[in-house]
Amino acid sequence: MEYKELEKSFTEEFGVHAKDILSILFTHNMDSDPESDMYVQQNTLYPTVFHKGITITNAVVYKSYYENEFFNQTRLSIEEEYVGDDEKLKDWKREYMFTPNKNGEWELNGFSGVMNFLGEDYNMNYLELKR
Repeated sequence: MEYKELEKSFTEEFGVHAKDILSILFTHNMDSDPESDMYVQQNTLYPTVFHKGITITNAVVYKSYYENEFFNQTRLSIEEEYVGDDEKLKDWKREYMFTPNKNGEWELNGFSGVMNFLGEDYNMNYLELKR
């Protein structure tokens, strides 16, 4: 039930990209019922703005205008960084890039930076959640 709520929330936020993002966070046993064997990736930290020390440091809309309107571009860049004291996460940052769709709504177009940290030192609870 919790997964369904998460899937619904991600679909509202990320549209067609929701399942791709969720597949990073969860592993499904494809040989059985999709709901029967689902677990969070072990030994993996996926930093989010919901964790202490992770914050949005920049959000900018870039617009390029040309004589030929066909080449005009608009994109939204949102950068998040780790601003805490943990040496392992020092200098971590990630940028999300969005472009408007036909309805003028922002759609995730890509990202750059480190998506996650793997290894025995890391887990989903490596950083405290914000309250």
